[in-house]
Amino acid sequence: MHRRPGSRPCPCRPIWRKTLNWSKGSGRAFDRAAWPYYGDSMGHLTATLEELADRVNENPGLVRRGRFVSLEWLLQIGAEDHYLTIENGRLAAVTPGPVLMRSSRFTIHIEEDAWQRFCRPVPRPGYYDLFGMCKLGVARIDGDFHPLIANLRYFREMLAMARLETDEATHGS
Repeated sequence: MHRRPGSRPCPCRPIWRKTLNWSKGSGRAFDRAAWPYYGDSMGHLTATLEELADRVNENPGLVRRGRFVSLEWLLQIGAEDHYLTIENGRLAAVTPGPVLMRSSRFTIHIEEDAWQRFCRPVPRPGYYDLFGMCKLGVARIDGDFHPLIANLRYFREMLAMARLETDEATHGS
């Protein structure tokens, strides 16, 4: 892309910069792929997402809403990756990652603290929804937006099923 001298870049286009210096060993992506040990939090999150899959599959209204959804997407919470496979509205598989050379239609990145706030029974303002977290800057969405936006209610309700179910619903800090 060529610009005239002295002109500013278009604000609607991203400015690409080199962010990783591979020659000095700062490639953390290689470290995560080569050393898949994450500690106890990985098992806890995997169990939470498998419980989410059971909740989604037991909800006939949600399965009906997602009956035209068949895709694989990546949910990244903090440094942990999970591939979620949806087949005809059912959450068929939850695969912990990272998995080399595995594709996904879109990726949702959420900071670990934001995910914990989102999973509370009554989340604070801004943490109640994926787009609220994106507005706060603690989440982002990458990839093909079309299947997400076309089935937005399905994905919003599916993620909301990860919330803890308790008798006392109070706002957290």
